[in-house]
Amino acid sequence: MSQANVADGSLLYSFDLFDTLIERDTVEPESIFHFVQRELVRAGSQLPQSLIDNWPTLRQKAEADARHVKRRISFLHDEERLEVSFDEIYQRIASSYDLNDEQIRQLQELEIAAEIAHCRPINKRVEYLCALKTQGFPTVIITDMYLPRGVIERILGKAAPSLVGVPIFISSELGYQKQTGSMYKHIYSLIGPSLRRWIHYGDNALADGETPRKYGIEGVTHQIVKFSDMERAIIHNAPPNLKCDAYEIAAMMRQHRIGLLDAACSETLERKYYGYAYVGSALVPYVYWCIQNALRQRTQVLYFIARDGHILKAIADEIILAHSYPLQTKYIFGSRATWRVAAFSDDAIDPEFFGSYGNFYAVQTYDELLKATLLSEEEFFEFCPIAAGLQATDRLDPALVQRVVELLKNSKDYKNRLLAIAKQRRRLAVKYFQQEIDFDKKIAFVEFWGTGYTQEAFTRILNTAADRDIGSCFYYVRSYYGNRGNVIRKNFIASNITYVPFEAIFSDIDYHSIKEYIESDDGSVTPKIVPKRSSAFPHFVEGATRFTRDLLRINKTSDALIRYLSEISFSYQVSVKNDQFICSVLGELKYDYSGYDTPRKYAPPFSRDFLQSVKQPNDLLGESMSFEISYARSSAENRQLYDEQAARFGWPKLSSAPVKPSFAVDPLAQQLRFERLPCTVRALGDLPVYLDVSLSEASLLPDESIAQGAQVNVLAVDWTSLGQPRLLTDLGYISADAALLELV
Repeated sequence: MSQANVADGSLLYSFDLFDTLIERDTVEPESIFHFVQRELVRAGSQLPQSLIDNWPTLRQKAEADARHVKRRISFLHDEERLEVSFDEIYQRIASSYDLNDEQIRQLQELEIAAEIAHCRPINKRVEYLCALKTQGFPTVIITDMYLPRGVIERILGKAAPSLVGVPIFISSELGYQKQTGSMYKHIYSLIGPSLRRWIHYGDNALADGETPRKYGIEGVTHQIVKFSDMERAIIHNAPPNLKCDAYEIAAMMRQHRIGLLDAACSETLERKYYGYAYVGSALVPYVYWCIQNALRQRTQVLYFIARDGHILKAIADEIILAHSYPLQTKYIFGSRATWRVAAFSDDAIDPEFFGSYGNFYAVQTYDELLKATLLSEEEFFEFCPIAAGLQATDRLDPALVQRVVELLKNSKDYKNRLLAIAKQRRRLAVKYFQQEIDFDKKIAFVEFWGTGYTQEAFTRILNTAADRDIGSCFYYVRSYYGNRGNVIRKNFIASNITYVPFEAIFSDIDYHSIKEYIESDDGSVTPKIVPKRSSAFPHFVEGATRFTRDLLRINKTSDALIRYLSEISFSYQVSVKNDQFICSVLGELKYDYSGYDTPRKYAPPFSRDFLQSVKQPNDLLGESMSFEISYARSSAENRQLYDEQAARFGWPKLSSAPVKPSFAVDPLAQQLRFERLPCTVRALGDLPVYLDVSLSEASLLPDESIAQGAQVNVLAVDWTSLGQPRLLTDLGYISADAALLELV
């Protein structure tokens, strides 16, 4: 149908094209320019190297330049034709780099190919437009776009064939723009005075909303969900050779986040997305690297060490299954508590037992101190008389803990008792290893991170169990110790960042750290498992394994890419303190920092009572593992109180901004849910109607409202960029608050 033959009925529906009917699978228009750059590099293009190296920026600047020139010329000649064409943009590039017609044609073809390859339909709006056509309503597509008609028709043919044949008004072809209003005036001039109502759908608040409303057009505007800060960091920090991959991974994460809006509540959404995007992006690359390295070493069995190994093994099993790798996996129960003491020799205690990262590491309370000694309370008092006065102390001074450690370290009787305990533990640990580990196969072990001290103890038990010096090969994200003889440590990342936040993730599993093994009547040895409540761990496992499958599906597993992805993920998670998902999920996890079954919230918001009760900086340590996250989560009043107390008592100065809500900012549990659409709802009170999905006052329809008790047809659920649901009706947008509506 030609533009002049638009139906002359009294009602017209028009739709924006990009981000309304179709979208780029990498979300942002500039992503296309990075795909062009990648193809130029792959093809070994003979174009100027500076053009290739700077293509994404150059292409954007050329478009801005062409638009500026167009505006100036239009102003001088008093014209309304402001839109630039595809050729005009490339003419600016040609003049700057002295390119010939063939070189320009090649560049344009690469961009067109990338646009077509990365377009996809937004099904609910395509289906809505088609339903309107079927009902006989006149529909048109209006786009402010530099691409020529032939390219747009090819894009529609690939992404939404059902829209081929719908009249399209293209700004670059006509010179008119939606944003200035000239496009709407032009279309109206073609239709004539018979038009009584015009409804336009689009995503640009100005071009699709404010401008058409000035002409009496009902500009109904939705929003697109942009990249989150985490997703944006993956894109922004990627080197040029990985930029396209970064876009595709970030888009994958964004798409998953949008899909989670069906979650029952915001808390569940946050945990699910954290497991997918935060846990997945950090750990999946690490495990993939472990597997590739193990295969090169012809390893036959990978043993994953509890409790960190639970998620890591789940990821590994997905990778091995997807590729049919000849590699087995197994989970080994244990911990530093089960192995370090068991590894003592008959007549010597490891010096590390009393060291900075030894058995008394992070002890803060009397109960933790008692458990760290491995003694009964009666024995503790016998070997360390000053301990008798510590039970009533809420939090032990670090200097006092160190004094107790020194007394025990110098007590011959205590050391003899430790050696007796070690002997019994060693017998059970050796038997457990003999029972669970296949020494006839080439084996390796997967940990997360640490000093590497526990591996030394583990290896001594392993050698005893194997009855030969077999050494050990451990994989780590990062370890402090390097290789020592046949005790091999393979490190994924060379970095000086701390990975403590991930310890809180692993420790959220549904059992406490393994402290000992138990021998059954039949002679078998099993770990003593003490169950505990897990708040989010199932979501972490589910999210990480889903991320694994998705990453394998889009085939983003080159060594350079997985190293980059893991490093930027770890870096972001340890440096950004006010991220919504970090604050809401990690901050709420119960973390047993000392390893003695006394979990505390990782980083709760500071309360007024706590801040007023604390005087010494050391007293803050028992409240939070991250002062900056706690500070970000605290109310404005308590942030101010912290600042005042910090200045008064010499506490650490904190600078993290308040937590930044960015998605599902309204409680999802309070929003109306639908099993199918369209459907009918009844208003429980008078409801205002808006033309913008944000429900902005500027888009309020003063003459339209839904009276209490009235029924209205819901066409679709649209979401704001912040993940807030809105109901699209025949009249416009209304709130989805379940307190205001009920299903009919």
